[in-house]
Amino acid sequence: MTKTMKRMVSGAGGVGTLLGLMSVVVGSLTLLGVKEHGYLVLGWLVAYNVALGVLSVVVGGGILKRCWWSPKAAAAIFTSHFAVLGVVIALWASSAAAPESVRSMVFRSVLWAVIAVVVWKGIGTKTREPEPA
Repeated sequence: MTKTMKRMVSGAGGVGTLLGLMSVVVGSLTLLGVKEHGYLVLGWLVAYNVALGVLSVVVGGGILKRCWWSPKAAAAIFTSHFAVLGVVIALWASSAAAPESVRSMVFRSVLWAVIAVVVWKGIGTKTREPEPA
């Protein structure tokens, strides 16, 4: 792996971890009623974002450590965000979700798409699963 690719993979891991931490903090404050948003908040979406935020921190750490499972995990987070984005867009079209929810899910989906591609290109085929004991 080139020095540039190592930096890109490390950056992707850092961004994934940071995004996860932000999701956990903001989502938890929202769920606890500490933070008011002034628009329709979907409780299940906030809970999803907190759960995926925790997972993002774990996966971001795995990316930083170049764990064998991190490319698939990054792709799974992107896929999950993209699927939820579809649901949120459908709800927004029927006025059951705020535009802010759509923007947030687009942001997460795009960021995790980039992270997944960088990680897959950087370490996806370079790391093997551990040998069975």
